[in-house]
Amino acid sequence: MADSCRAVIPQIYVAMKSVIGFQAMFALLVLPSYLAILIYSRRYGQTGLLPLDQKP
Repeated sequence: MADSCRAVIPQIYVAMKSVIGFQAMFALLVLPSYLAILIYSRRYGQTGLLPLDQKP
């Protein structure tokens, strides 16, 4: 999955950059990617933030 995203995201960026703009297109691609990483790390990570169902 990660390998396919690295190949697809730059192509989407190049295609949509002229329509939306440089910074807006960058934000539209980067923010969901980092959100997915945050969700994955909270769900499956052993360190860092506690999962949502646990309290300190």
